[in-house]
Amino acid sequence: MQAFVSLDFETANEHRGSACSVALIKFDEEGNEVARFSTLLRPHESIGYFSPINVWVHGISEEDVVGAPSWAEIYDQVIDFIGDLPLVAHNMAFDGYVLTDLDALYGKEPLTNRRYCTVRLARRLLPDACDHRLPTIFSSYFPGESFSHHEAAADAWACARIFAQMQNEHGIDKINDLCPPTGPGAKQQKRVAGSRRWISNDSGAIGQNGTQKVELSELIEKFAGTQSLQGQRVAFTGTLETAPRETMQKLVEHYGGIAEKSTTKKTTILVVGISDPTRWAQGASASRKLEKATKLREAGSPITVMSEKDFLHYLHDGQH
Repeated sequence: MQAFVSLDFETANEHRGSACSVALIKFDEEGNEVARFSTLLRPHESIGYFSPINVWVHGISEEDVVGAPSWAEIYDQVIDFIGDLPLVAHNMAFDGYVLTDLDALYGKEPLTNRRYCTVRLARRLLPDACDHRLPTIFSSYFPGESFSHHEAAADAWACARIFAQMQNEHGIDKINDLCPPTGPGAKQQKRVAGSRRWISNDSGAIGQNGTQKVELSELIEKFAGTQSLQGQRVAFTGTLETAPRETMQKLVEHYGGIAEKSTTKKTTILVVGISDPTRWAQGASASRKLEKATKLREAGSPITVMSEKDFLHYLHDGQH
């Protein structure tokens, strides 16, 4: 078995470099945890605000990170901890970009370690799973066990357990075949970076032409072959920057999902655009759909809430 380090970040807002928590867990050649490192982080001052959506997901607020170290202050510890071991994350398209953006923000040398993504692997090794979210895949491998989702150390631990089990069942050679290298220095990096520039830029606008809306045909072309939406029930709230809501709903249906006009107990993904507080219920701190999603999640619903940018990255990650 290949030793490795699992990685998980939580972010303060929609910017990938706004990490407010990080966890690293090291597993040895026997598939056992041998060390861990985790800490809250003080986001970079240029993108340090806390979005209500992100706080809703992970529960970390601005007050929680007062006095926490910055990425620059723990960088050397992180480098020493990882060494030359490969990195593993459940959705490396997210955590890998957080790592890369943090290094760019603080002028640090980017890590070129081999990267593995357990989402990509799960789609190939567990194609019949109802979805490929971390709790679902963890339960598939370890029935009856649980962990605290969206807590960085718990997520990194769950991811590590999954990757170790995948290696145990299939061997590292097959894992390498199913999950080709990505990240800095990898052959695929140029293609991935190009796609990422299309869906996100420094100003926050989405699409090729600033805030100009994108046509359905262009979206279909950009995300050709994505399998992320198959079987998913997707609802949207707020104003979307990429395209009108009706266009995004048609995109969902084109790729095998169900576009829902309201949030229900069957909803699996709620995509949150720019909120309009004037349409919130009196005394509320979020849209009606987000408030309902909160109640559904507390009742055990598998609903996932993500920003519009994360939704586009999610579609990109599902391409083959």
